[in-house]
Amino acid sequence: MGSVFAGTSPRAGQFNILMARYYSQDTTSTILTGVNNPFTCSWNIAQQTSPLITASGTNNTTFTFNASGIYHVGFTRRSSFATIPTTGDIYTRMSILSEGIEFCGHTDSSPISLASIPSVGTVRGFSNGDQVHVKIINLTNQNATSGCDTNETYAIFFTFLQGL
Repeated sequence: MGSVFAGTSPRAGQFNILMARYYSQDTTSTILTGVNNPFTCSWNIAQQTSPLITASGTNNTTFTFNASGIYHVGFTRRSSFATIPTTGDIYTRMSILSEGIEFCGHTDSSPISLASIPSVGTVRGFSNGDQVHVKIINLTNQNATSGCDTNETYAIFFTFLQGL
């Protein structure tokens, strides 16, 4: 495999920061209740792209790794309710599509505040071609809203740490 360091050689103990970051702004969607109604998050604005990550899907819902390696990945996303749910949980999870593995996430249990903003991250190895996405599953007793207005941004990011 060719170097992903664009002609530079990192010294021992030095991280080479190659990062992709996408964010949402001015997007709002309804998250229906029920396990059969998962909501796939999107990040409609590419703030920084990288040759190591390819975004696809409507408004960037799926992210493909173009090089095997260890990455720091993370996201933030808001879920809000008109009134505080009294029963159930809301799950926000990042998973690898091809394997169906949820590798990081956040759970809010009722009673949930009117606006939950989980910030989730992990460091793990990915293979070339792995695809990830973030889903929200709402098992509370009422529909929720996901998104942000012009004063808020929610992001997903990928930082390459080391080749495998």
